[in-house]
Amino acid sequence: MRRPIRRCNRLPAKPSRLAAQPAIPAFIASALTPPRASLPSTQLIARMAEDMREAAACGSGITETDLLQKGFTAAQIKLHAADARALAQFLAGPSL
Repeated sequence: MRRPIRRCNRLPAKPSRLAAQPAIPAFIASALTPPRASLPSTQLIARMAEDMREAAACGSGITETDLLQKGFTAAQIKLHAADARALAQFLAGPSL
């Protein structure tokens, strides 16, 4: 006698007793890094300088495209990049 072919090896679904999980907003789920565009000027310069230092520590520089991908706007980059670069170099200290 032949056995019937089972089309699926899954068990039937049972209702869950767990509470429904809260939905994650779309901007959180899709963001790789927290947005930086809303930071005040002094915090923005410090964050941009820290991003520049992190890139330098990895052995590469940082480009305008990299800063855009990190959440800075083009206007912020144009306005604050020089100050952030100077702060990053100051925080790095003298090189040998």
